[in-house]
Formats: sequence, structure tokens, C-alpha cells
Amino acid sequence: MSEISRRLPVRTRRVEGQHRREDDHSVLCPLLGRSSPAENCRSCDRCEVVRLDDPHGAYVACRAAQPSAPLPTYTGQHLPVESVLALLLEHTKVTEVMSHDVTCADSELSAQALVELLLRKRFGGVPVVDREGKPVGIASKTDLLREVYETYGWSPPTGVVSDVMTESAFGLPENASLAHAAAMMAYERVHRVPILSDDGKVIGIVTPLDLARWLAAKAGYVMPNPRGH
Repeated sequence: MSEISRRLPVRTRRVEGQHRREDDHSVLCPLLGRSSPAENCRSCDRCEVVRLDDPHGAYVACRAAQPSAPLPTYTGQHLPVESVLALLLEHTKVTEVMSHDVTCADSELSAQALVELLLRKRFGGVPVVDREGKPVGIASKTDLLREVYETYGWSPPTGVVSDVMTESAFGLPENASLAHAAAMMAYERVHRVPILSDDGKVIGIVTPLDLARWLAAKAGYVMPNPRGH
């Protein structure tokens, strides 16, 4: 029996810098069990095609990819709604809910350029990464407003992202559960959590909106494609 090709979503990390703009593409390789550069798929005999410019979302058609494991069933058991929801959250990987296309900022990007980026993309904030794509902080509209009000007296900020960001290198591994992501957002009181590969690089981001969209879809509502974070 021939192998069936299945689509693997490509995770795209875009880094906006003062003097650079880089895109990094990766996939969760079913053979390695971890994230791998999408370009490496081209040399794999299980890969049929790599599409990084598909308007409906970049993907890799892979014959080694397996269908998602079905959620456990509890036939005959009378579980309260909160228990069912807890089980669903624990058995759902955060990678199934996260935004696969994440825009990041370099710490040396100017604060003014960050303002323009957030307004242009209509984002509430972006992860700040180092040269290797590892998180060093989060820059949000709240951080910018605080900096403008406290430092510049409502004048446009003149510093760089590292001056206004909230220093934090936390994130979740790609095999974390959605319950873990929800708990981290609530405990840390944050609105976005970077999702990290095994080597600590940002491959996605999850927000309360992603969680709300997932819950609505589970309830049968048709959800539009996500617009950003």
C-alpha cells in the first residue's frame, strides 16, 4: 500500500530589524520528532513538495506525516463539563492552536519603527529575539505607551526596542499542552506566549484570541483565518 501524503504546516518566523529583515521557515518533522528547517525537506525522500509561497498558508507535503491522534473517548462515563474541558485542553498540543506565522523584532529596531510595525500589522505586541531567533523579551503597545508617557511626555519615542520591551525569555516547548499555555498566560498575566523549538528558537505564538478561536471552532462556529498577534 502506497503512503499517503499529508500537509505539514510551515512555521514562519519573520524578524524585523533596523538593518535586516529575515524569514525563517521550519516544520515539525515526523521522522525527527522535532522542528527542522523546511528547506531540509527538499532532500528527504518522503517529501513531495515544499510550498513556502502558498496564499492559503505555507506547507510541506510529506508521506511520513501521520494523522492527528484522536482525542480519548469516555463512553458511558458521566463527566461534568469542566472535566471534559480539562481533558480536552490537556490532550491538545499548543502547536494545533498557535499562530504559525509570527513576526518578531530585533532588540536594535528603533522604537519608532516598532510603533509603525504594530500599527501596520495591527498587532498588540511582538516577541523580541536575538540573532539566533531565541526570545529575549516582549514588546507591546502597553510598553510603548508607558515609555512615551513616563519618559518622553507623549512625544514619539526615540530609543530602540530594548529600551521599551519587557525583558523576559519565557516560552513553551512545542510539545506543551494547551492547558499549560492557558495556565502560563493566566499566572504570568501575559497576552502572548512564544512557542519554542528544541533549540529554543521561536516557531510560533499563542494568545488568548487563539484560545478563544479554538474554543469557538470546537463549538461549531466557522472561524476566519487568524490575522496576527
